[in-house]
Amino acid sequence: MTKRLRLANWVAAAELPYLIAIAPALLLPTPQRLLVLVAVPIIWLAAWQSGRGWVARTPFNVAIWLMLGMVGVSIYATPDIRFSLGKIAGVVLGALVFWSLSRWLTTRDRLRRGEAGFVLAGGILAVLGLIGIEHSSKFAVLGALGSMVPRLIHGVPGAEDGFNPNGVAGGLVLLVPVQAARLLTARAWLNRRLVFVQALLLLLTSGTVLLMQSRTAWLGLVCGMVVLMLSHPRVRRRRAVLVLAALLVILAAATIARVSEAPTDEPLNSAVSVAQRVELWSKGIDAIRDSPITGTGMNMFRRLIPVQYPTFLIAPDFDVAHAHNHLLQAALDLGLPGLISYLALWLIAGGLLFQVVRQAADPEDQSLAAGLAGGLTASFVFGLADAIALGAKIGLLFWITLALVAAAHRIAALRDGSSARSAI
Repeated sequence: MTKRLRLANWVAAAELPYLIAIAPALLLPTPQRLLVLVAVPIIWLAAWQSGRGWVARTPFNVAIWLMLGMVGVSIYATPDIRFSLGKIAGVVLGALVFWSLSRWLTTRDRLRRGEAGFVLAGGILAVLGLIGIEHSSKFAVLGALGSMVPRLIHGVPGAEDGFNPNGVAGGLVLLVPVQAARLLTARAWLNRRLVFVQALLLLLTSGTVLLMQSRTAWLGLVCGMVVLMLSHPRVRRRRAVLVLAALLVILAAATIARVSEAPTDEPLNSAVSVAQRVELWSKGIDAIRDSPITGTGMNMFRRLIPVQYPTFLIAPDFDVAHAHNHLLQAALDLGLPGLISYLALWLIAGGLLFQVVRQAADPEDQSLAAGLAGGLTASFVFGLADAIALGAKIGLLFWITLALVAAAHRIAALRDGSSARSAI
């Protein structure tokens, strides 16, 4: 191996550590901090010279490049680049993390470590959410329990009043089914202490989702758990459907009871929230009609509502962070081409996971795919009446999930191919 090739390999191997190091600058960006991105083309060039390609080859690449192209268009479309910068940098960071993880997750051992890190991230997010949320009291008992946890995190940029409980819950629903799937395959673990730790993590994350009092997250999680149970190789499906149907009935009863007694002066939190969301969706569609190709610019819909699309059910001084529908929000941020790329990510992920669940020979591969499918289902359903906008800080979990999906499919396919060749 030549000295030049060894240097290229060394530089390319630094991709993931470098992204971890610069992530804070992209999560809290300024124009000056974005200068940290200048090293990324150098790393990609080194990876290309070492034979790995500019970026990892995955089925998601075309959709991601289209999305990044529309992010570039949104820079032209936005009337306030500084206000859009956080979301722009968030999408760029998400894509870079996806490609970096996809390049690293090349073996079964690394995939298992990536899965363990993902599961652990759920526990960390739950703890941060509990000690940093903006407390609400949609349900008296849950509100009282949540208020017992001291708030230790204050003044985070973009969440000065505390983390939004709906956003925390929307991030956690991606993780809970993966944790549950891992627990269902606990018999394969060599260390039983890890089973106990996993059970505690699952209790922590699912309990936090409950305390966040987000009905959209609850509904999404129930749907995600249905998908997990139906696709997991070790679950008796009829019994699982009955249990989860009972949970859905309980959720519906709790929601109806809450709506019947809720006050009418809490924006986007109480009985009128359904009507408010419908009005927001209508205004979002109007804005998409006005800018179908470029979108309004990332994060700009919240600025345009009181000026160009005034609402009747929401006070003009209330900051509506997004359109409360992730599909509409993607089109608002990046135009219809951006929505197409966003939908393509979901469809590709669903197709890859379906193949792993149906065709993989290893039950652990099937279990991971079932958990990821449950998490993505929960997140998608949550996003139909709420949203974690593209580029949001917690949205980084979505990109990590896609990297795990791509790696699970690739590794399962390689193993199945090897098994087939051995049989021949």
